[in-house]
Amino acid sequence: FTQLIDSTRWICSINFSTQKISKIIPCLKGSEDFALFDKDNFIQGNQSKLFNFNAATMKDWKEIADFKNQGVSSIKRIVINKSNSKIAFVNDVSTP
Repeated sequence: FTQLIDSTRWICSINFSTQKISKIIPCLKGSEDFALFDKDNFIQGNQSKLFNFNAATMKDWKEIADFKNQGVSSIKRIVINKSNSKIAFVNDVSTP
């Protein structure tokens, strides 16, 4: 889930046994939707780009795709299928 902490939106996790919330990584500026395709790998969109973050091996987001040439300008909702072979996202054309 995401949570706004001290003016920064974070991707967080919660330990249901202890109710402890842990910050994982700040969301990309202006973004909050993300998809998780295994316990450590996160995908988040920002404008026309998709980014990956691996919590076990990376310290920051890495750009993995740019869909600007396909007319994408505002990636919002993201989903990954159960076999982790396809990603779908919404391009919010109402966002300037």
